[in-house]
Amino acid sequence: MHRNLAYLIFGATPWVMKPLISTEPIIIGNFSIARLTVLTIGLSIFFMVLLTLFVRKTKPGKAMRAVSEDKDVARLMGVDIDKVIVTTFAIGGALAGA
Repeated sequence: MHRNLAYLIFGATPWVMKPLISTEPIIIGNFSIARLTVLTIGLSIFFMVLLTLFVRKTKPGKAMRAVSEDKDVARLMGVDIDKVIVTTFAIGGALAGA
């Protein structure tokens, strides 16, 4: 029943999406690399630099480093351990999604 309703609403012909980036490879001499691979490597480097700057230069990053070293001492210094753990998992999830 649900499948037939979907066919009635959307039709039976598939929709084709255009690629976001060109599928032609980048060719340098005898070397060829896909544009998507270059984009993936570039974004990975960008996010790693961003993460490194966040962990080293911000107050939440300093709290993350303190919690990773010693939770009890970090708690004594006024760090909200639960908030730091939630923030860490949120950043990890966002990076995994990216």
